[in-house]
Amino acid sequence: EWQLQAVRTLNHDCVQLKFRCLGDVAIDSIAPVWHVDLAAELGDRTVSRAYTPVSTAQDFANGVLDLLIKVYPNGVMTQHLASLKVGECIAVAKPISTLDIGFLAEGVVVIAGGSAVTLAMQVCEIVLNLEEPPEVHLLLCNKTVDDALFAERFEQLLETHPLFHVTHCISREKPHKAGRALWKQDRLNVAILRGLPQQLKTIVSGPPGLCRAAYDALWALNRLGNTLFLDELPEVSSACASKLVEGAPPKRQDRPSQAGQEVLKRAKAAMGT
Repeated sequence: EWQLQAVRTLNHDCVQLKFRCLGDVAIDSIAPVWHVDLAAELGDRTVSRAYTPVSTAQDFANGVLDLLIKVYPNGVMTQHLASLKVGECIAVAKPISTLDIGFLAEGVVVIAGGSAVTLAMQVCEIVLNLEEPPEVHLLLCNKTVDDALFAERFEQLLETHPLFHVTHCISREKPHKAGRALWKQDRLNVAILRGLPQQLKTIVSGPPGLCRAAYDALWALNRLGNTLFLDELPEVSSACASKLVEGAPPKRQDRPSQAGQEVLKRAKAAMGT
């Protein structure tokens, strides 16, 4: 089990939780882009959910896990995590690979929104730290400036990586931010994507509205063939969605009891119990 050590409020609906493993962490290796499954017995069912950590793989190996939690009013797992008190515990399974970064060696466009900022951080940091880092374009889409989490961390990457570019799309207010990143009062659209290098692969992760907007814009620019969606697409034919998201893990849904029980088993196995 992993014990909650500290809670940090990030904005009106996001918290950062720091956990420490109460036993030894038994893992052989962790994929470059990874996530963990958390599970909890809530009432008469077991619920699990996938989270991409803020902390590093080395931190996990040392028994430390930092998670960004976006608390949804009807989210069973997020409400449970938000209610945890320091000292209480949660089951955490072994790290799972989110995607293979081999196809990103020539560069990538990352489109992310909300709590998917954690996935964006992992992908950008890994690709930018390759021996010969390629061009990386990050588009972060949020409603307000306060929703644009970890902006300082991306500014640090911009200072040290000349091939890294960040655009913040803020839909509900005019941003007044200094720094190397570009801030726009706009939603994701064709005009914002049009100037990006056509040959770069694209990764999309975020809430349904953003995924839908990204799909429409990328379709208009004939870029869907190079795009990987890591979340469910709303109002897209099953054949199209299957082709685009094949092999991608579910990221934003509370999983049913059977899946939750499996996560608990894997968590216990990771602890050697």
